[in-house]
Parts: sequence; structure tokens; C-alpha cells
Amino acid sequence: LYFSPEMTKGEHYNFKTDIWSLGVLFYEICALEPPFLSRTHVGLFRKIQAGKIKKLPKTFGKNIHTLICAMLRVEPESRINID
Repeated sequence: LYFSPEMTKGEHYNFKTDIWSLGVLFYEICALEPPFLSRTHVGLFRKIQAGKIKKLPKTFGKNIHTLICAMLRVEPESRINID
């Protein structure tokens, strides 16, 4: 569930992978469900690679949703960094 798109393609692990995984964790804490679910690994990897997530419940502000979306950008270069 915490694989980044680049990891699903067999690419090397890097710092941006941690940002992705943290984004998945934040989303799951807020939504009480993971952002990507499937019955098969292939289906899960496709959903991760597409990177589309549902909006968070309205109890969370726009800033939280924006932060999580910035962490879950499919292209690693586009993801925010820790700085």
C-alpha cells in the first residue's frame, strides 16, 4: 500500500519514495482508509501509478488536502521535499 509509483516500476528507492509513503500514511490517518486499494497487486500498482485519490472528509481543511496531494504526486521530481 505504501509503494511509490517508481517502486512499482522496479526503479530505485530514494528520498522521494519516503515522501510518497508519508503522504499515503497521512491520507490514511485522515480518511480512515488507504488512498489506493485493489484485490490484486497488478490492480494496486495501476492505481498507484495513476495517483488519483478521493478528497478527504470535509472536516479537514484545504491545506491538509493540498499537502497530501503534493506528497502523492506521481512524478518524484514534482513531489514536495522535507525542506
